[in-house]
Amino acid sequence: MNHRLIWVVLVVVGMALGLLLGGQEQTTAQAPTSKAAKELDGEVNAQLKELNAMFRTGNARVVVVINPESP
Repeated sequence: MNHRLIWVVLVVVGMALGLLLGGQEQTTAQAPTSKAAKELDGEVNAQLKELNAMFRTGNARVVVVINPESP
């Protein structure tokens, strides 16, 4: 009976720890703000404009790298 109580306590403590750590991870995962999203959007738009300009001028080059070690 003593062993059962120890196992129950260990399981409950493990579940509580998992919930506690899982909750903290979710709050930090929500950190990206609208400012970061706007900055990323601006970077993507700038890269798209550069690519568009390269394609229009005909100065685009395609480099193909074949890696025999990749699956």
